[in-house]
Amino acid sequence: MNIIIFSKDCDNSTNQVIDWLTWHAHTPIRINHYSDFFQLFNRVGIDNNNISFIHNLKSEFGIWYRRRGVLAGTSELDNIDTETHYHLKEELLSLFQFCFDELEESSKISLGSKNGSRINKLLVLKHARKSGLKIPNTLITNQKNILTEFLKKQDSLITKPISEATMFMSKLQERHVMYTEEYAEDENTETEPIFFPSLFQKNISKKIDIRTYYLNGVCYSMAIFSQQSEMSRTDFRVYDTVNKVRNVPYKLPKEIEKKIVMLMKSLALSEGSLDFIQTTDDEIIFLEVNPAGQFGMVSKPCNYYLEEKIALYFNGKQ
Repeated sequence: MNIIIFSKDCDNSTNQVIDWLTWHAHTPIRINHYSDFFQLFNRVGIDNNNISFIHNLKSEFGIWYRRRGVLAGTSELDNIDTETHYHLKEELLSLFQFCFDELEESSKISLGSKNGSRINKLLVLKHARKSGLKIPNTLITNQKNILTEFLKKQDSLITKPISEATMFMSKLQERHVMYTEEYAEDENTETEPIFFPSLFQKNISKKIDIRTYYLNGVCYSMAIFSQQSEMSRTDFRVYDTVNKVRNVPYKLPKEIEKKIVMLMKSLALSEGSLDFIQTTDDEIIFLEVNPAGQFGMVSKPCNYYLEEKIALYFNGKQ
């Protein structure tokens, strides 16, 4: 079976899954750029009597939306900062959205979200609560007086992006990454009365971080001993390359896994990476989900062989 993979350049996890797909007798077709897309799909037409969606696939196929790739990045146009080329990108994205819907209708099996990692964190928190998961006390505000009252009730806060955590370059070409950061009372004294809308949550004392990769109803979890290093205490993604923290297989309670399945079904997600913390009182607190999250960081330390399990998913054997 042909497996169409929407990915991006230099995604090593995609490379490894492709190896396993080939081993299990599939024919992977990787699409990183819009130019790749048009080598596979050469005509889309709509009139009053017919919809023409012509592709070069001669047998049944499956789809894996690994990364936004072609949907988010028309990389050949990204470096041209003009209104004209912005319009061209929007034209392509509209076309891709239609083609993705057509692919969904005719594919035998699909994995992942065609919207990539673009998922609203606030809606996710709402769905998580409805699914019975515990979430941190959360506030979004742009007013210092409201933030001050919230801080009094929570003792200590963290702040993080409302949308995706991204990397950007400063005018001095310095690389900056948006991590979760503590927000203490002394910082609050310097905060302007009105500021850009920002997300704040209770800073919860934790024993460990938990990263769970979800695949079609099955949870593969890993405990991250983030509290072993001062660097990773607030955000485990701030790696301590000298004193590396331990990462070991972890089994979530069955009732938590059932609630995860409920959450992912409510979000219409067949895969994704979820983050939790285990508090010092042994409560499991849900933080967020990334539909296109990393699974290699869970697979290798825990010997889960998730790359092969993804390939087996297209055989109906996962």
